[in-house]
Amino acid sequence: MPAIDNGKIASDLAVIRVESDKLITPLEVGSEVENFTLTSEGTLLSVNGPAPYLPDYGGGFFAYGNAHGIFHAVLDNGNQDVLLAHTATSVRVFQGWNRTWANLIGPSGASPQVIYTMPDDTACRYPTQFVLCPNGIVIIPQENLRAFFYNGTICTPLGYDQIPSAPTGRGPETGGTDTPNNIGYFGNTGGYALGDLHVDFKDGRLGFVESTEAAASSGNIHPSAYYMQYQWLDIFGNLSALSGQSNMVSWAKETRAVDVDHARKEILWSNIEHGRNGTVGRILCRSKDIRNYSTTQSFILSGNAGTGTSGSFATLPDNASTKFPDNVPDESLIINPPAVVPIPIFKLACMAFGRLWIGALKGNQGLVKASMIGRYGTFTDDYDIYPDPSGGEITGMWAVQGGALFFTISSTFLLTVSNDGLRFRTVPISLTSGCIAPDSIQNLPDGRVIWMGRDGFYMFDGQSVSYISEDIRETFKKVNFARLLQSTGRYDPNTREYRCFCPMNGVIFNDYCFIFNPILNGWTHRQASERYQSLCVTKDHRQYMLGCGQVADSAGTYTNGVWVLDHSNGSYNPASRTAVLQTGWIRNTISDKRGSPKQVRIWIRNTTSGSMTVDVYRDWSVAGGAVDSKAITLYSPEQNPPLYGTVVLGTADTYWVRKYPHWQEIFIYVPSCEVFKLRLSSASRFELIGFKVTETPHGNSGRMPLGTT
Repeated sequence: MPAIDNGKIASDLAVIRVESDKLITPLEVGSEVENFTLTSEGTLLSVNGPAPYLPDYGGGFFAYGNAHGIFHAVLDNGNQDVLLAHTATSVRVFQGWNRTWANLIGPSGASPQVIYTMPDDTACRYPTQFVLCPNGIVIIPQENLRAFFYNGTICTPLGYDQIPSAPTGRGPETGGTDTPNNIGYFGNTGGYALGDLHVDFKDGRLGFVESTEAAASSGNIHPSAYYMQYQWLDIFGNLSALSGQSNMVSWAKETRAVDVDHARKEILWSNIEHGRNGTVGRILCRSKDIRNYSTTQSFILSGNAGTGTSGSFATLPDNASTKFPDNVPDESLIINPPAVVPIPIFKLACMAFGRLWIGALKGNQGLVKASMIGRYGTFTDDYDIYPDPSGGEITGMWAVQGGALFFTISSTFLLTVSNDGLRFRTVPISLTSGCIAPDSIQNLPDGRVIWMGRDGFYMFDGQSVSYISEDIRETFKKVNFARLLQSTGRYDPNTREYRCFCPMNGVIFNDYCFIFNPILNGWTHRQASERYQSLCVTKDHRQYMLGCGQVADSAGTYTNGVWVLDHSNGSYNPASRTAVLQTGWIRNTISDKRGSPKQVRIWIRNTTSGSMTVDVYRDWSVAGGAVDSKAITLYSPEQNPPLYGTVVLGTADTYWVRKYPHWQEIFIYVPSCEVFKLRLSSASRFELIGFKVTETPHGNSGRMPLGTT
């Protein structure tokens, strides 16, 4: 309860941590909390930094270009950390030991692993998406560009977007000595006995032989026909679609008086096309004898039944040869190849149930496809899903416990396993709330999921979707809706805040940051000289929040780069920012009567040698200006402590001390007001604990015009 002393009422210590757009707010909630972060002790500390991730070591800052995306992951069972940044026309990987970035994907002049030029502009699009898989990282540039895969060492396109060309078959047709003929692999003029093949291949094993009663070695070779297809296989296990079918290789009925058991044939398959870089093998798939079996399907030619490839991962375990002598009997053909389709161009993806799910496909924005398990660039039509029955465009995808969330602009669906456990299904969890910015979706430590919709922020608690940004509804109306889809958000485990940068007031860059505290369920914000187009949090012990975008220096010049939020170093001097705490319209417990605030006691911690300005407003009017203004120091004037940045170590009376709190009291004069508001601001870094207000109540409750006493 407030204390009463000589007719004066003193409030309790007010600790403002979050903000609200509501007209009248409690003493613990401010109407504006800008450029502050909440500490573990519940105080507000003004924002620090940022600092360049790669400092200037004397040769100037690295030239990044326009920012498009950033991502950090730990691979190889925790033995390798990987930082990727998509800036300008290249995706780069950080090489800390060389103090530079190496080009991973980019134009030929940049000497990348993969030559692929991406547009470099400031057009409105999703940030480059990154998805961590068990064996690497999926990189998804936007603007209808194909995806890539990086395992920490090797980078290749993700999967195959082309269909291999059809091979050519050469069988035992009648011909000369240089072409296959009816009595073997090549003509018998090469010195081989009648019916034998080359010494390396021995007897043929294709075709259907039937013995007759005339002699034990006599009989018929039945008419036969075969065709062949093949798939490319890359180093990550991804398969291409099956090639087109070869020409049909066939032979007519043949009757032999002798050696019928040695008269089966062999086929030479040629023109087997090489795959793209990263291809390590070709898997050949042949039909059984379609004239003697009741199927025309293709079957994988196992290396175990071939010549010299026993136990291999592919029929042709290379990307060099173009021919294959086929002597695999029909009885060895057991497994059908998967019906792989060329990988489409897509914008969004997530991991769930051991598969990579992709959405927002080029030409089919409402379709979601699932990869094969363990083959994250290999897709079939078996698990195609339209989450929205009306075909609404997929605008977000996110893995959650037990499934995944799929979003459209106005709805949210949950992916689960079907009742029979064999397939997947989606169930709607909201038909009115969707996602507009896929890079804003994040998990909170308590398992909740937060994201940006077209009218504010939403949260999924595992059961239902709720709107959580009522307190900032009016502020959110000022965002640049035309570019809202480029917003980016991450949860910072150090400050325990969710931060989402978005464009505000017609600006084309993400220059405004909404901050949600999941412990207090309240909002603050930061805005200054930061324009981040993409964010990430390092997955190692540092837990840095990194931003990729533009930051202004002390001269107001914006520079593209990769930045460490909330940190500073001596190589870069960022633009100064003002931390602001503005209360709501407040009064003490006697709210139906007028009063005169007399004293404000502000509790802060010794931080810097700067000063703070305290402005006072009255009776619902801010536009008219402050009715009183005071300035106080940010350190105790009675016991001036050694302060960072001002005291030189090694000189007399210098030592490290823990920041201790102190209070300063100022006298204000707001006579006979209904309500009043305080605005605390400083361009110096400081830590605010709270404040107390003492006022004198008035017995007259009649209303008086503004500005009168």
